[in-house]
Amino acid sequence: MAKISITIPDELYEALRVKAEERNTTVEALIIDMIRKFVSETYIPVRSLERIRRELFDLVNKLTSELQRRINMALERSEVLEERIEKARADIEELKEKVNELWEDYQKRLEWRRKRYKRSTSL
Repeated sequence: MAKISITIPDELYEALRVKAEERNTTVEALIIDMIRKFVSETYIPVRSLERIRRELFDLVNKLTSELQRRINMALERSEVLEERIEKARADIEELKEKVNELWEDYQKRLEWRRKRYKRSTSL
């Protein structure tokens, strides 16, 4: 059973207490009885429930389609990013090869200069 705590004005509590004494019960039992009567008198037509169910299904479908759309957009973005990453990796490899070529060329020139310097100093 659920427990509910409410705050009511003193005048209302006194009126409920008097009514409860007339019925030879407690204020809490009187309130529960009043709620039961209200709930039993409240009638929710089946059509309303069906309409609410349809609206909920429509809302769920809209939310699902929006979520799917956003997922697809994110996937497209991630595919574009993956392509960019692959291109960047290829560019990095090309740059590494170019740096290695330049380094080897530099080493050859440096060696050539050393040999040339040795020849010029040995004469």
